[in-house]
This record gives sequence, structure tokens and C-alpha cells, in this order.
Amino acid sequence: MKHMFRAKIKELGGWVTGYLIQGEFTYICTPKQFYSAVVRPMDIDGECDASLSMYIVEEDSVEMCTGLQDKFGNDIFENDIVRDVYGRIMKVMFNKKWAKFQFELIRVEGKHADEPWIHNFKVADIDDWFDDDNVYVEVVGEVNDDEQ
Repeated sequence: MKHMFRAKIKELGGWVTGYLIQGEFTYICTPKQFYSAVVRPMDIDGECDASLSMYIVEEDSVEMCTGLQDKFGNDIFENDIVRDVYGRIMKVMFNKKWAKFQFELIRVEGKHADEPWIHNFKVADIDDWFDDDNVYVEVVGEVNDDEQ
């Protein structure tokens, strides 16, 4: 997994992916990754290390990576919208009670939409769509797309 979290950059807008650091502020640290916003790289031992940047992000926009990739190799994050091979449109969510990622069924599109078996769950474990080398979903959007 390349990055563990993504979040919206505070005051500058735009999204950044990287590693989460929480303290007085919430940061995303991005090794060897730069964005169009001009942000001063973190100072390490008195020297400027251009390969490491830290961004203050909006805490409520932080989304965790599932550690899985869709059938096209895109990382799958919390709040992503995915479609499976049967036309089910689902939201990726993290269930804090059970400490695992799950899919929440939003709707069904296509030729299977009227079949009763396709609607047999409201929430299901994300791992059910991944086995060995087979991946049965693709990322088609993100809950906050209108903000990006």
C-alpha cells in the first residue's frame, strides 16, 4: 500500500494522500509527492528535505485506505463509491464497532436491478469481493467528489 490516508488540505483546498500524523493539528505527510499548492517542505535537522512535505488537513475529511485495489489497480479508500460486476453501487465504510471495512449498498443498476437476490444485503464485508487474484469491484467515484 503506497498511502494510508487522504484528506483535504486546510485553507488551500485540494486533496493530498500520505501518512497521518495527529497532534495539535492533523497532518498528512507525503514522501516524494508534491501538489500544485506552494507549501514549505518540513525542516529535518536544520536542512530542508524536499522529499518530505507535511500538510495541515481538515480533520473531518481524513479517509483511511482499505489496503485493497480495484480491478484497475486504484487504491480503495473509505467513502469511495464502487460498482461490482452485477451493477451494485456501494459506499466503502469503516465499521468502528467491528474494526473492519464494509460495503454499504446504495443502489443496483443494469440488467440485474430487478432480481431479488441482488438486494440480499444492506452492509457486507469488503473482503467478500476479493479472492486470490480476482477483484470484483471498480472505483467509480467518491462521496466528496463535489468538493474535490
